[in-house]
Amino acid sequence: MKCCLSLMLGLCLTLPLWAWNAPGHCVIALIAYDKLTPVAKTKVDALVQALPAMPGGSRDICAAANWADNIRSQQINAFTTWHYVNQRLRLSEKSRRKYVISSPNVVWAINQAEIVLMSPNAQTYEQAWFIRFFLHFVGDIHQPLHTVSLFNERFPQGDKGGNLYLIQSPIADNLHSLWDQGVGLVPDSMSMRQIRALAKQLQLQNPPSYFGAQIHVQNPWVWANEGYRISKAEVYRVPYGGTPDQTYISRGQAIAAARLTLAGYRLGYLLNLWAAGTLVPTQ
Repeated sequence: MKCCLSLMLGLCLTLPLWAWNAPGHCVIALIAYDKLTPVAKTKVDALVQALPAMPGGSRDICAAANWADNIRSQQINAFTTWHYVNQRLRLSEKSRRKYVISSPNVVWAINQAEIVLMSPNAQTYEQAWFIRFFLHFVGDIHQPLHTVSLFNERFPQGDKGGNLYLIQSPIADNLHSLWDQGVGLVPDSMSMRQIRALAKQLQLQNPPSYFGAQIHVQNPWVWANEGYRISKAEVYRVPYGGTPDQTYISRGQAIAAARLTLAGYRLGYLLNLWAAGTLVPTQ
């Protein structure tokens, strides 16, 4: 088992297009890191650096936050359903009807990561593995299209979180990929300097006081339900096969900015609780 895990941890750092893209996950991780207590920073740094450096990457928080996508790029699919939760979305319905397709899902995965991080029996190696999952999945669940699958006559089996929902755009050819890039806010081509600047900019534009008590909401189901409401009200406003207009793009980038920032704040809050020994895994 340990040999298998070592192989997985040695995979190359790449820039896949699942969930928030690599710059998006890095932005979330940097925002969270800015909010850590000195004790939390020490503990996070120790776990991030506890595993061998990945070829082509480094043992920093951005590389760690993207690791769960990197292993998918190597066609290791054992953890694929951990990245999302498909709640049945029908745009014509007035009332919300939750229907979870995938299990285990991202809500379950976040809970499992919290359990391992808080376990007195878990070894450093195991916690170093699961903090990578935790950094990534808290980010994933704040991407609206990681919380729903649209069902209608065109998609009787669901649109797989917008992956099958085709659009015409220079940014992406499907709705999921468009939102992975924050509707253009976090393009794949961003440099590390640009990523760091955006992380700072988002915190200035959306300070913790803007979100207030939302930052302290620890239940991942609440976060998933936020994504459901955003998807229903905003994400699917562009017609299938259509082109997002400037109003949609501007509104989408504002939503993405808020979700990236809130994800960072929540992640930082939870890591501080973990470092203090007061994190309670949410069932």
